[in-house]
This record gives sequence, C-alpha cells and structure tokens, in this order.
Amino acid sequence: MIHQLPAEPINVQTKKLVTLSALASAMVSARDEGWGLRRIATFSDVSHEQVRRMPAVAGGSDAAG
Repeated sequence: MIHQLPAEPINVQTKKLVTLSALASAMVSARDEGWGLRRIATFSDVSHEQVRRMPAVAGGSDAAG
C-alpha cells in the first residue's frame, strides 16, 4: 500500500488555518466596531465580498455582520 503525502507539510497547513481564523476574528471585531466591509477589505487586502463571507468560511457564527 502506498501512502500519498499531503501537498503541504502539516505545520504549514496549521499555520494557514490559524492565520485564517485570526483574520476572520479581526474582521468580525472590526464589523462590531462599526467598520464597513470595504474599509475592512482595504486594510485586509481582500475584496469586500471576501470580508462578508470570511466569518462563515472560518467557522464563525456571524457571516453577514
């Protein structure tokens, strides 16, 4: 039986997940403070649509803000 290695090492995948979670958390905090989607997007270097979807992708409960 041949085992296939993951495309990336486990620690790289974990770091991406942690970074994604931290980014989503920061986006939710900014929305709670009254920041708009486009303002958050500018500071996060993503589109405003990604800001809107990010909490749901990262496992948050507040996808729409």
